[in-house]
Amino acid sequence: MRLLSKISIMLLFSLLSFNSYADRAQPYHLCFQPEKPLLLASRYQIELYNKDIIAYDECITKFIQEQKRDISMHESAIRTAQQEKEVFNRNHKK
Repeated sequence: MRLLSKISIMLLFSLLSFNSYADRAQPYHLCFQPEKPLLLASRYQIELYNKDIIAYDECITKFIQEQKRDISMHESAIRTAQQEKEVFNRNHKK
């Protein structure tokens, strides 16, 4: 029984430490730029290309907006932590 509890605790700590590195990976978009059709492309290929341009623009715009939102959340967390630190230092310095 004691071994089982040790294993459970080790597993819990490993999961917690993994979670702390969750934001360390650089985000990357999965938007693919369309390739311009050849000079003698069919009308269908040109229409498909135009649709792909719109899809790419929407995808990259969404990615940018999500990253800006994430930046805003991180900046807010930084400000909150800095304020907490200042209050702590004011109350605990001699």
